[in-house]
Amino acid sequence: MEYGIGLLGTGRYVPTKQITNPILEDWTGMPAKDILNRTGIETRYVALDDETASAMAVAAARQALAGAKIDAAQIGLIIVGSFTEDYVYSALACKVQDMLNAKKIQGLLMSWPIAWDSKWN
Repeated sequence: MEYGIGLLGTGRYVPTKQITNPILEDWTGMPAKDILNRTGIETRYVALDDETASAMAVAAARQALAGAKIDAAQIGLIIVGSFTEDYVYSALACKVQDMLNAKKIQGLLMSWPIAWDSKWN
């Protein structure tokens, strides 16, 4: 039996709804070019109601598992990084573990809370 850790596959999920700078221009009156110059961002992606954090994480995980040519029973740890969860409790990683039907592994959530300071307005 071989021991150790490794990264065998990666996955990603991007929400389907796009908000472009011209849309923001319509909402705010700020020219799209100014938004781009101030933020460096051209397009944002916003999750729809059915695109929960767990659903997006599971879609990305399934893509990673397919790329690695393994199933969920073959992994030893699920690490989920998010600052947006489905619920306050229990951890998002536990829900992802359940949705993948990965019963005998551990889940770990890495959360990054966002702080807001009024000087950023």
